[in-house]
Order: sequence, then structure tokens, then C-alpha cells
Amino acid sequence: MICCRVVFVGAVVLGAVACGGAGSAEPVGSLFEGGSGGNGGSGTAGSNTAGSNTAGSNTAGSVGLGGGGAGGGGGVGGQQGGDPNTCEGAAALKSYVGCDYWPTVVANAAWDIFDYAVIVANAGDASAEIKVTRGNQLVATATVAPNSLEKIYLPWVNELKGGQADNCGSPPALTKTVGVVSGAYHLVSSRPVTVYQFNALQYKGAGGPPGKSWASCPGNTTCPSALQPLGCFSFSNDASLLLPSTALTGNYRVTMPAGQPNPFTGGNGAYFTVTGTQNGTVVKVQLSPAGAIRAGAGIPATSAG
Repeated sequence: MICCRVVFVGAVVLGAVACGGAGSAEPVGSLFEGGSGGNGGSGTAGSNTAGSNTAGSNTAGSVGLGGGGAGGGGGVGGQQGGDPNTCEGAAALKSYVGCDYWPTVVANAAWDIFDYAVIVANAGDASAEIKVTRGNQLVATATVAPNSLEKIYLPWVNELKGGQADNCGSPPALTKTVGVVSGAYHLVSSRPVTVYQFNALQYKGAGGPPGKSWASCPGNTTCPSALQPLGCFSFSNDASLLLPSTALTGNYRVTMPAGQPNPFTGGNGAYFTVTGTQNGTVVKVQLSPAGAIRAGAGIPATSAG
């Protein structure tokens, strides 16, 4: 499994990304009306026979809702209401609730004293056992109680994060595309959960894992141009709702702004990060006329279009 950050030069990039081995491209988290439920049994002698649901079955990420049968309750394809309570049910729904995730560090010039972390939320009625690995190495475990959440701190992957800002907050340039084997974390849960990643978690230098010290924060030192410290702030903390692997498709559109110009460092172009969840994944990118790719990680420089 390889994680790759692709850096662009230009204003806006719009591309279609196809990942091999991902299966058919089904809508993610969509709710479609299924076929009508079968005719219910007659309501004689106070009995009520429920109708079967034949056309409203739960397939390929759709939730079929069968209509009520005459005299009986209508069939319902899939689980009635709420989040799925099994990994199999979550996989069938293809929503953001699931059991298999790939948290991935993305470029951010925030000082690395700030923490990369994932938040795991469990809306179910039983505890979820969480295991986080990177490659073949176990990184963290956690138990998330019903109707609660847990915060899991994870080490930065520096190759993907990129360099950090100086003590005046000026970021270094992203000069090349990078690739990291086993660069993503793999988070597996015993029950369906929702996962968010924070890149970085904190905005202000406070909190963090037990015993964390913020004394070495670069923001506490004097910025020469300001003649005083800027303060210990990340200035940029990203939050993402992660999709489980069971909700992924093989086709994507990527849009992005122009990046951050800087006359001294050359600035940072726009970028996107691709995580291959299976070995041998092949990714093809079609560029728009507005952007070009910077070379790196075996990927050649590519001109717009």
C-alpha cells in the first residue's frame, strides 16, 4: 500500500481519478426508494400478516424502502432507522459509518508539536474495539463505549506532512510530489463507528496526551519581523470526516484553489493525497487546462491538460 501526495502548479485543477481494484462506482451514502412491498395478508380475526419485500432489497449502497402491503405491514429493505449495528450491514449501506478506515496525514505547515489525531464515535448499543496499525506495526488500541467517542493520538508521518513553518509562521514550499510505502494508518473496528481525523487537532498550545509539555513550541520564541513571539497557535488545523473502505469508489473529481503564493519560498501549490487501500492499485489522473504536476516519487512532471 502506497500513500502519495501529488503537488500541482497552477490555479485550479479538476481531475477524474480512477483507482484499480475498487469495484463499481456506486453512490456513497445515498438513499433510494425501493420497490413496493409485497401484498400483506388479510387482517382477519385480528391477525396481521406482514408483506414481504422483494423489490426493495438493500444492494450496492442503496436502502430500499418497500411500501405497505394491503392488510399487513410493508417490507423494509435493509435496517430500519439509525446506524447499522454490524460491520456487514455497514458495508452494504456504503455510508460514512463503517469498520475499516485509512487515516492519512496530509500536508500542513503547522508546528509538529501540535498533534495529529483521530476521533472515533460509537453510536451503537455495544462497545467497539479499535485497532490502529501502520504497515505491520500495531500503533494504538482503544475501546469506545456505546454512545461515546474516543480520541486517539497518532504520530505524524513527516514525509506526508511536509516541513513546518518558521517561528514567524511562514511555511516552506511543497516542492515535489512524494510517495510513502505504508504511509497511511489502518483503523479497524469490531463494530460500525464514525471516524474523524484532525491534521492538527489543536489550534492553541494546550491539551494533548497526558504529560504533554508545550514549552518548546516555536511560537513562544521571538519572531524577528514582529519583534515578539506570535504565541503558540497552529494557525491551521484541518478536520475531515473519513469514509470507510467499503464506501470508496473508483472515480473521483478533485477541485482545489490556487494554493498559497510566497515571493520568498515560491509558495505552496495545491495538492491532493491518494491512499491505496489494496496492493497493486493503479491511479490515473486527467488534468484540467489550469494545472500541472510537480515531479517526484517516480511521477514525472506533467503539463496542464
